[in-house]
Amino acid sequence: MMDVKFGASFVPCQPDELARLCVTAEDAGYDRLGLVDSQSIYRELWVSCTVAASHTTRIKVGPRVTNPITRHLSVTASAAATLEELAPGRIFLGLGSGDSALGNIGLRAASLSEMEEAIHAARALMTGSAAAYHGRSCAMPWSRRAVPIYMSAHGPKSLRLAGRVADGVVIGTGLNREAVAYSLEMIQQGAEEGGRRLADLDLWWLSTCNLAASRVAAIAEVRMLLAANAHVLPNQVRNPALVPPRYSEAIATLAREYVISEHLMPGAARTNVQLVQRLGLEDYLAERFGIVGTPDDCLRQIERALNAGANQLWMSIYFPHRQSFMERWGREIIARFQG
Repeated sequence: MMDVKFGASFVPCQPDELARLCVTAEDAGYDRLGLVDSQSIYRELWVSCTVAASHTTRIKVGPRVTNPITRHLSVTASAAATLEELAPGRIFLGLGSGDSALGNIGLRAASLSEMEEAIHAARALMTGSAAAYHGRSCAMPWSRRAVPIYMSAHGPKSLRLAGRVADGVVIGTGLNREAVAYSLEMIQQGAEEGGRRLADLDLWWLSTCNLAASRVAAIAEVRMLLAANAHVLPNQVRNPALVPPRYSEAIATLAREYVISEHLMPGAARTNVQLVQRLGLEDYLAERFGIVGTPDDCLRQIERALNAGANQLWMSIYFPHRQSFMERWGREIIARFQG
């Protein structure tokens, strides 16, 4: 039996509902739970992480992902270290350059140099060392918490940076053989630049998953996720090994017309959902990012991902029937990979 782990991620919702979802994820056998940070369209991240940690006992909890712009990095480090006191050994800090959290308040994403500075500073602060951040010295002497830091990465430069400085990588390039091989190559280059090995990093692959009576029905419910997958691909369109040229123009159009205020929101009337269909990208994106269909369909797609080199799958669960989906996924999928 191959060693496969699954992560769940969903948007912060009303606290009572969130608590139920977190318990369900833990009971279903998920290894970790990531919560989205987008303050303009979802509830507050760290309050939600506290709800998640306080209602579970085993599952790992943290942001997937926050960014170094909307909060000063010392605030983020303090929140993560405090949460680690509440749930020792179960907390991670996920950092990314920022997407809807920044786009919806008119701010630009963090640069790679800002990401590198933030990761180094967060690690120093959480372990009680002084840090240089934005040209100033800061410290958090009360903390001695070595919370692992994961970096979200999609393009070649961010993958190399994550390999060089992060403890783990949340990889958003896809699950097909070409994307997996390319991502591993970039991360390994970064790891070697940092004097480390690829095996030193904890690698998780973003995936769009759904169970339904058919593959067509399963895809229909996750089009908003496929749109989100696609809108970060434009920096790959010049590489024909990663994006077939016949899809390049459509992906560029989707990224240009993507509505950030509807990020990850389901519903047939949503612009992002309609973009996937109008531009003819649905099948390609489902093949690249998806594990969707009947249980047998999903098991075959998981086997394909495993053969490509991706054995830790972090799924985004943003459709309405999240609880029943996680229960069924636990029974019919996760249980197949447990002894």
